[in-house]
Amino acid sequence: MAIRLVACALLLVAPAQLHALDENQILPQLRVSHYRDKLPVIPSDFSYKGRPIEPVCIRNLLEDAPKRVPLTSCPRPVKILDCVLSDNHDADPWWDLRGYLGYCYLTKDRTSGASSEQQLNIVYKYLGKLEGHHAVLAEWGVGTSSVSVDRRVVLIDVENLAPALMLIKILPSGSFVPIDARIVAGKLFHTAAVQGVQFAELAGLDPGALAVSQSDFPRSRRLADSDIAEFENGVLKRVVLLPYGPAPRRVNPGDDQPPRRASCFVQTHQRYLGEQRTELSPGALRTFVAEVLACAKTAPHGGRG
Repeated sequence: MAIRLVACALLLVAPAQLHALDENQILPQLRVSHYRDKLPVIPSDFSYKGRPIEPVCIRNLLEDAPKRVPLTSCPRPVKILDCVLSDNHDADPWWDLRGYLGYCYLTKDRTSGASSEQQLNIVYKYLGKLEGHHAVLAEWGVGTSSVSVDRRVVLIDVENLAPALMLIKILPSGSFVPIDARIVAGKLFHTAAVQGVQFAELAGLDPGALAVSQSDFPRSRRLADSDIAEFENGVLKRVVLLPYGPAPRRVNPGDDQPPRRASCFVQTHQRYLGEQRTELSPGALRTFVAEVLACAKTAPHGGRG
């Protein structure tokens, strides 16, 4: 169950007026998941004709994974639109939006026989060198829907003799969409939103083998209902538990109440927050999940909590 695009939808295609909000209105999930230290300066060997690699070139490299894209084939788009993560907003008071290069833009729809246009989106953040290759955190998508957005850490080389980008690797992230990333002392650190049954996945437990299912955990697509995991070279380092946002209004008031077995997660989560046990190591996470599952096994199926 990926929480795909609870974060990505906000960052790439959110309305431009977001940048006018005060910093104290930023979700705590965004505060925790974004690294405050500065990004490295983009080096000269990740440039073309004196400028950082054009974002559209990276999008072309990732769209169909062609492995190689000549830099002469991807000039800056003509019909550029505004994106919250584009360079236009680097001066805004949203510290978590800074450091990205990119844009939304219009181009001819190659899937349509007519002369219609489609919106394509690409932003990237240069992270530095990893395993001897350039590493970027890239987010790309189509249109204004979050459904088509992908967000990954990518390793790229730049050929100089015949200027081109070479795709080395798209780093796997499982069901955890990276929100932010940094390279420190040759190690890749990244954060991701985590919800419900994903806790069991992180703990290395199989809920099915323990007679519980995904429906026994609360489910949401909102970043405000997430906790934040941090990984070091793809291995879980910690999980930070956070208060959840107010529940959205429902047509039927009873829908606000989770099933009884799913309330086990909510109750355990609230207890940990109340006891100020908010930063969980992998071992502490396994204890947390074991407590949730023990409660769920004794709670009746069905009904509302």
